[in-house]
Amino acid sequence: MLSLIGWLNGLTAAIIVFGGTIISTVILIVSIKYKVKLLRIGALMGLFACLLWLGPTVDFLTILFTGKNMDNSKGLYGLLSYIWAAPASVFGMELGSELLVPEKKKVLVICSLILNIILEIFLIFNTQNCFYFVEPSSPGENLIDARFKINSPAFIIIAIDLLLVFFLNGIGGLMKAYRSTGIIRQRFIYIALSQLIFVFVGVMDALSDPQSLLFLARLLMIFCVFFLYIGVREVSEDKEKPKKEVRVEGSLFRFTKAMKGDLTEEEVSISKEKQICIVCKGIVLKFNYICPECRTFYCIKCVDALTNQENACWVCSAPFDESKPVKPFQKEEKIEEIEISKEPKKKSKIKK
Repeated sequence: MLSLIGWLNGLTAAIIVFGGTIISTVILIVSIKYKVKLLRIGALMGLFACLLWLGPTVDFLTILFTGKNMDNSKGLYGLLSYIWAAPASVFGMELGSELLVPEKKKVLVICSLILNIILEIFLIFNTQNCFYFVEPSSPGENLIDARFKINSPAFIIIAIDLLLVFFLNGIGGLMKAYRSTGIIRQRFIYIALSQLIFVFVGVMDALSDPQSLLFLARLLMIFCVFFLYIGVREVSEDKEKPKKEVRVEGSLFRFTKAMKGDLTEEEVSISKEKQICIVCKGIVLKFNYICPECRTFYCIKCVDALTNQENACWVCSAPFDESKPVKPFQKEEKIEEIEISKEPKKKSKIKK
């Protein structure tokens, strides 16, 4: 029969796994629907991070149904717990590089991918030599515990991953927040806090006795997912109505290319600072789009309309949809706006 510590350990692990999986999946679906890249990366990172507690969750459910701990003769507990560390680290690196050093993103992500493929090989094919397993004295009374062997290659790679997340996403995010203002600063602070908490919880869970820091670790993990979501979501909390409503469907597309040519550096700066759409100048109330090259804000309506027109950012000319051709903008001195009426014009009669 499970002890009090066993119940608390199992229940908190199950809440993180099932709750985190459901929330991350919903956020992932929303991010794909609205084409919000940062939200998608954050959702994937949060999903794999929550699955790091799959080992204790499976052991807990096994005890509930059979009265005995799961079969760990081949180190399955450790594999279920830490095989998710690699994809979580890769998506964490992608998130950090996308926000802080986008010009070096490809190199950093490739290096992280190679490093974590090696980690997966060690975890899958050399599981027993990666962990110390602590079996409960009375089967079914407590959960199994797994701790990394400090001299194992898997632990070294995990340590490198955590250090990269700590310095790039955590410290780097705080430095970026210090140099920013407004909503951008708030987002970097939330992202940095989530990454620092993730590293702290990872170290505690990998090296410490689960009974001593159980409540703190599980509570912090919930805050980690919450802060990460707030930081990467593309939703403005401003409840005010948009200053300007713009219709962009069909022949009512009224954005002239001359407007793009007249953009000033001040307008671009205000768009980034106040998080308003560079096209319609409205405060975005729903999901928006951030250009990955110049970080300019667009609302989804304007992005969809521009994608079907020139398919290029108004500031840096980066494509909105890489699968579609880009129509380079050529500034024109004067452009006439023609509104097509659905009703044919009546011909005037000529008086004789």
